[in-house]
Amino acid sequence: MRGRSVPEGWKRPYLEQVGPRLRELREAVGLSRPELAARVGMTRSSIRKLEAGDHAPRPQTVARLAAALGVTPDRLTASAPDH
Repeated sequence: MRGRSVPEGWKRPYLEQVGPRLRELREAVGLSRPELAARVGMTRSSIRKLEAGDHAPRPQTVARLAAALGVTPDRLTASAPDH
């Protein structure tokens, strides 16, 4: 599944949280972008765009990313406090 492009003019608080958190968690578990992409059925480019906040991840994508990283979707979206 692919992320959706961010609507023009939309202040992206959700994306501003997901992108950096995705990269932080990916690096913390020692995965490269290609490795994470393979685990969730995405391309390396899609992972890069998500980390940069260029695409809005769908809820299903967030769930697959979280599972691959061994965290809850809330942790990935930063709605849960850091531990």
